[in-house]
Amino acid sequence: YTVEVDDAQRPYRVWRLMLGDDGYSKEMIFEDRDELFEVGISKTSDERYLLIGSESMETSEYWYLPLDAAQESKSELKCVTKRRKKVLYDVDHYHGQFLIVTNVDDSQEMRLMVTNMTDDNWVDVTTPNGDIIFHDDNNTDLLVESVTPFRSHIVLSGRENGLPRLWIMTLDKHIATSFVP
Repeated sequence: YTVEVDDAQRPYRVWRLMLGDDGYSKEMIFEDRDELFEVGISKTSDERYLLIGSESMETSEYWYLPLDAAQESKSELKCVTKRRKKVLYDVDHYHGQFLIVTNVDDSQEMRLMVTNMTDDNWVDVTTPNGDIIFHDDNNTDLLVESVTPFRSHIVLSGRENGLPRLWIMTLDKHIATSFVP
């Protein structure tokens, strides 16, 4: 996969490169003509999906494509959720669902949410008793910046009272079954 830039050096197209006996061929799989947005590509942490992000300063949108070699050439891009004005989000895959760090619903700070891969119904990550983790607009001393999934747990990085911080948790769907602050 490769990204193409326009005359203004803005990344805006994604191409799939396919090697063959005659060299290579390429197929355009994504294009964003909106000049406010830049396109980038990455893989999910488990390397199962290609992510295509299209982002401006205040809005983002992600698309994904399975990287399974048997499905790669016939797979269609799917959108995690359509672009919403002034909603930023970052995404990674974890046990059949997407982990999302976002400012959705006019949150002053980023929050951790999950969604299954068949719809875009985002749900806050909660404790077993229903308290939402990392979403308190009155507590601006707590900031979630990113999430990194591992096989048996996830690690969040951010800041608390201005100092760098890591949090470790395990998830069962959207319930944090263990949480180490």
